[in-house]
Amino acid sequence: MKKNVHFWAYYQNDEFCGVSYLVSHEEMTFVLYLAVNNQVQSKGYGSAILETLKEKFSDKNITLNIERLDPSADNYEQRVKRLKFYKKNGFYDTDYTITDRGETFLTLTTSPSFSVEVFKKVLRELTLGLDLLKIGKSES
Repeated sequence: MKKNVHFWAYYQNDEFCGVSYLVSHEEMTFVLYLAVNNQVQSKGYGSAILETLKEKFSDKNITLNIERLDPSADNYEQRVKRLKFYKKNGFYDTDYTITDRGETFLTLTTSPSFSVEVFKKVLRELTLGLDLLKIGKSES
């Protein structure tokens, strides 16, 4: 496994709290997956995991994607809650989206000085140079 790829499990004593899967590059750490154990949700573990990532990668923008706020989606309320959670934890909406296999995701980051060029570079590395993901501006 590459040294810039991280798959971490988080525990409080012996209790499993969550996982993260991320790729770290020169200027950006891209969170591909973050999940908190359903048994401990809403107890601060997600915020603690994000704080750990911000400390570990303090020299980089931490960037991730979430489902866009589509009022017709079955899980619309969950999407709104997720965006609120990330904003509460210091993430900014970049006004960019990625589209992957027909699904559009909002791009959030920890720095107001988001570089779409760096993001494109990271995504190209993740997709082995293939243009599998479409990057665009959010619709206002």
